Amino acid sequence: MFFVLLKMLGRSQIVFIFFIVASLFLCCQRELYFPVLPSKGTLLNSSGNCLPKIIMGSFVAGKNTNDSNFIQVSVHVTQGGNFAIASDTANGFSFSSTGNFADTGLVSIKLAASGTPAAADTSAFTIHYKTSDCTINVPVTSATPQAIYTLLGAPDTCTPVTVAGGYIKDVSLGADDIVTISLQATTPGSYNISTNEINGYKFFGSGTVVAGIQTIKLKSIGTPVAKGTDHFTVTAGRSSCTFAVMVYDPVIVTGTDYFPLSLNSYWTYEDVMNAGDTIKRIITGDSAISSTQYRVMHEYDRYGGDTAFLFRKQGTDYIQKGSVDILTVALAYVPHVIGQINFLKQPLTDGEIWVSEEYLGNLFSGQPVYLQYYFNCVKSNDAITVGTHSFINVYHVILLPQIKSSASNPYNSTNEVFHLYYAKGIGLVYVKGTDNVGFPKKEWRLRNWLVN
Repeated sequence: MFFVLLKMLGRSQIVFIFFIVASLFLCCQRELYFPVLPSKGTLLNSSGNCLPKIIMGSFVAGKNTNDSNFIQVSVHVTQGGNFAIASDTANGFSFSSTGNFADTGLVSIKLAASGTPAAADTSAFTIHYKTSDCTINVPVTSATPQAIYTLLGAPDTCTPVTVAGGYIKDVSLGADDIVTISLQATTPGSYNISTNEINGYKFFGSGTVVAGIQTIKLKSIGTPVAKGTDHFTVTAGRSSCTFAVMVYDPVIVTGTDYFPLSLNSYWTYEDVMNAGDTIKRIITGDSAISSTQYRVMHEYDRYGGDTAFLFRKQGTDYIQKGSVDILTVALAYVPHVIGQINFLKQPLTDGEIWVSEEYLGNLFSGQPVYLQYYFNCVKSNDAITVGTHSFINVYHVILLPQIKSSASNPYNSTNEVFHLYYAKGIGLVYVKGTDNVGFPKKEWRLRNWLVN
C-alpha cells in the first residue's frame, strides 16, 4: 500500500515526505552522552622524586602576574582523562591548570600564575596532582634596581660565614636554620641569592643593600635525606663562594621521660658563660620530706661546688623543691625562701602555658618582692643539634621570671628570657638565657649523659 501511494505522488512530494520522516526520527532520538573519566598519574618518578619542573617569567613584588609567568611541570600519565593540577597560595600568588590528557606517558603541562607577589623573597609552593605533591621555590625580585656586588671570599670559601641551627637527617629545616655570609656592594639596590640544592635542601635570601660591605642571611628550605658534609655554592652575578653544612643522625633513645629521674643517671654540660667550666648533674638517691618522696640530684662544677636539688614527678608535673629564686639571676632572697616550682609538664602541646606558684621574700635591702615564673611551650616536637649530638622529639620551653613589689601591683618581667630544651628520653639538653635585648646571661650545652 505504501509503495502504491508513492507512485501516485510527484517527485517533489516524495522528497518532502522523506524530509519530514527523517526529522521526526532524529527528534525522537535521545542525546548521546559519553562521560569523560578523570585522569590518573603522578608528579613523581619511580624513585619518589619530583619530575622535571621549570620556572618561566620574572616575578616582581607588587607587580601582577601575566601570561609570561608560569611553571612547566612534567606528569607521568597512566590513564588519560580530565586533570586539575594546582599549587597552594604563597606570598600572594599561586599556579594552576585544568584540561584533558589525551594519552598516557610523560606529559609537560603549563601551570599559569595568578595573583600578585607581595614581597621580594623566595616563595615555596606545593603542587598537588592526585596523591602526589612536589615543592618548587619561585624567586620574587624587588622592583628596586638590582644591586651590583661581590661575595666576600669568592671564588673560594665564603668569608666570613656562620652556619646556625641544627641539620638533622629526615627533619625539615626551619626558621632557626640559617647561614650568614657577607658581600661588598658597589651599587646599592636589591639582591636575590640562592644556593644549589644538595641532599634535599638549599638556602636562599633576598632584600636590599647599600654600598659597602653587608652581612646577609640565607634562609633554608627542605629536608636533609642523608647524614654527612654538604658543600653548597652561593652564586650571585659573576661571583660565587662555598660553605659546608654538617648533617647528623638523630640520637636514638628508648626512654619516654623528658626529665628522667632514674638512679645514677647523669648529665655533663659545658658552661659557655664560664670558659672551661663543666657542670655535672647526677641522681644519687631519695629523700623524704613530710612524707613526700623526692629524688636527690647533686650538681658539681670544676671548682668543687656541690649543690643538692630535690625533684619529683606528680602526675603530669615535674616539680623542683628548694630555693624559689633558683631560676632567675635577677634577684636573690635573703634569707632563702623554700618552695616548689612546677618547671615542666608531660605531655605538652604547642603554645601550652602555665604559671608557677607566687612566692614572697625580701631582698638584701629588706624590700619585699613577689616572684612567679611564666612558662610557654613554644614547640612540643622540636629538633636541635648541640655540639655533635642531634636530638628530636624536643620540648622547647620559654621561661620568663616575673616580679612585683606589692600584692596589688601587676607582674612585670625581670627582663630575662630563658630557652630550655628537653629531649625525650634524655632530659635537659640545652639552656640559653638572655636579657630582653639579647645580652647573654646563661648558656649550657649537653656534652655527655647516661640515663638508666
